[in-house]
Amino acid sequence: MKKLNEIIALNIANLRKAKGLTQQELAERFDYSDKTVSKWELGQAIPSLEVLKQLGDYFGVTVDYFLHEDSEIDKSKFRIKSIPQKQNEILITALSAVSVCLLCTVVFVYSIFNTELFPTPYWQSFIWMIPFASFTSLLFVFRWFRSNKLLRIILMSTFIWGLLASIYIHAFTFPYINPSANIWYIFFIGIPLEVMIILINQMRK
Repeated sequence: MKKLNEIIALNIANLRKAKGLTQQELAERFDYSDKTVSKWELGQAIPSLEVLKQLGDYFGVTVDYFLHEDSEIDKSKFRIKSIPQKQNEILITALSAVSVCLLCTVVFVYSIFNTELFPTPYWQSFIWMIPFASFTSLLFVFRWFRSNKLLRIILMSTFIWGLLASIYIHAFTFPYINPSANIWYIFFIGIPLEVMIILINQMRK
């Protein structure tokens, strides 16, 4: 395992190079000499906490970013996102759910006009909309909002219980299913799955 000064040195150098700056250019932005920046990147000196905060604000990362030697993907949670970027990510996540809702609506409308394929309007598409919309939103949440445990739990729970409810309701549309059958037992599956969701999210950082 690398020493702290080596980790900080590597992170400063990587951030500087990613921004296309020379050591001299970075030093001038903070009123330091290029020799000081060189010492930071060689691990011969460690910037103070105040300087790390200044560097972090400039590069758009938190101080914790400099202290970790993980990959860029693992350290993405330490990046400070701009307001427009956050808004775009929220908008894209919302649009993914809206797209599913639109698709389910199209299926329902199509079922009204295609009586050969659908003897009755396929209103069940709106039931399936819940787990599918939750699942697509969850994909983006894991990408951009993985640190939000509550949001992850809500979407994962909605997906599981929505899926079970969809299967339960949809089962009665099949002619070979006895309406008096105790299909509601399927909801017992959700109990251990819900416990697993909570435990997994508690263990995740």
